[in-house]
Amino acid sequence: MNFTIKDLMHETKDPFSRAYWKITTSSFLLLMLSAGMSYSSLIGSVNQIPELIRNVASQEFTSGRRLDFRMIVILLTMIGGMLILSLMVKFLIDILLDNPLEVGGARMMLNAMESDKPVMLASLAYAFDADYLGTVKVMFLKRFFRDMWLLLLVVPGIMKHYEYMMIPYLLAENPYMSSKEAFAKSKQLMTGHKMKAFLIDLYFVPLQLLGIITLGLMTVFYVAPKKNLVIADFYKKIKEEREGEE
Repeated sequence: MNFTIKDLMHETKDPFSRAYWKITTSSFLLLMLSAGMSYSSLIGSVNQIPELIRNVASQEFTSGRRLDFRMIVILLTMIGGMLILSLMVKFLIDILLDNPLEVGGARMMLNAMESDKPVMLASLAYAFDADYLGTVKVMFLKRFFRDMWLLLLVVPGIMKHYEYMMIPYLLAENPYMSSKEAFAKSKQLMTGHKMKAFLIDLYFVPLQLLGIITLGLMTVFYVAPKKNLVIADFYKKIKEEREGEE
């Protein structure tokens, strides 16, 4: 099946208009939950560091004693501990909340591409109502293996990112899919289509820059929901292509 990014943009035009506010609201919620909740704990700890330093400096001033090596080590240990704790909280939020919501968002976009299916914000909670622990496990492994590849080698890591790209959409259709099956099916779907997926990302880069210029308004009201729909349509097309070959 031969299709272009222009075809994807055109085919998502009607679904985008038909369910605009629901799609936009879901994309906004996912952005806020991901950016807000994941980083709030980290930012909170970072904000506490200057206060901690001021308290230690104040004690040094009032006591007339200079900071010795032991006190510096204790200070650095406390700062490191706060940062590590915040990163652990962020990690847990990503794994237990953001990942299942990503699957729910994928299901909502797939429904939006079907004119006979209702588009409901409740779809965001789909993974929580289905096989929550199974979804958490598969999505955790997806991110873990992708990040490990990126740490080892950048280019293979990017290739793995696109190889695993369709796992959320596979889980959105079958939340009981095992991790082995999800990885295998995503790899099968993306074989020969990684470059097209990369070009989709590249296509939206100028629009994302406009989103930054407009203080996120264009991102919320157009770029994020439109890109989510385009990727959902991309998934449906390559899935139909693979099924046609079998």
